[in-house]
Amino acid sequence: MDYSINKEYLPSKEIFNYKDFTKFIFNFCIGWSWDKLYKREFVVENNLKFQNLRSTNDLFFVFLSLVLADRISILDDILITHRYNRKNQLSETREQAPFCFIEAIYALQKELENKNIYLEVEQSFIKFVVEFCSWQTGTLNRLLAKRVKKKLKQETFIKLKIFEKQDSYFYNQVSIDFLIKLFPEKYLYKNFMEKLFSVKICRKRKYITICGIRIRLKLLN
Repeated sequence: MDYSINKEYLPSKEIFNYKDFTKFIFNFCIGWSWDKLYKREFVVENNLKFQNLRSTNDLFFVFLSLVLADRISILDDILITHRYNRKNQLSETREQAPFCFIEAIYALQKELENKNIYLEVEQSFIKFVVEFCSWQTGTLNRLLAKRVKKKLKQETFIKLKIFEKQDSYFYNQVSIDFLIKLFPEKYLYKNFMEKLFSVKICRKRKYITICGIRIRLKLLN
C-alpha cells in the first residue's frame, strides 16, 4: 500500500523519531492503527488508549504514539490483511456521529500541549487537521457536510488559529482550496493579487504565477 506512506516526508535514516522531522510527523503516514505494530510495554507505560468515540476513535492513540515513541521504522512487508467496505464497520457509518473527528482533534491538541510538545509539532498538526477536515467533510452527505463546515468555520479553525497561517504554511493545494471554500471572503483580495504575481513552493516544485499564467518549475536537489 504505497499510498499509506508519504516517503518524501521521511527522514533519511532507517530508525527515527518525531524530533527528526517535526514539520511532517503527522503527515508521513495515515492515522489508522491497523497497519502499525507496537510494543505492549510502550502502550502500557504511556497509558495509550482509544477514545470512547463512535468513529475516529484511533486518531488520538496513533498520533500521540508517534510523538512519544523513541524509535520508529517502516517495515515494507505484508503482515496483515485488512478487510474493508463492510456495511457495519465504523468508517462506513460515519454520518451517525459526524462531529467525532473534531473531538479527536481537540483531545490530541490538548494532550500535546499538556506534554509541552505542541509548539514543536504545530505546523505538522495544523497541516494534518486541514487536510483531514477536507477529507472528512467529503465523505458526508451534503446536509451534514454543511453543518460540519459551519462548526469548523465558526469554532474549530478559529480555536486552532488556522486562518492566521500563510498559504506557504501548508504542504499542498488541497488544504488551501478547502480554506478558500470555508472563508471565500478572506481570499478574494488575496487571490486577485496572487493572480497578478506570486511564487509558491510546494513539495519539490516552484509555482510562479504572472498575470494569471502559472509556470511550474522542478527544484534541484
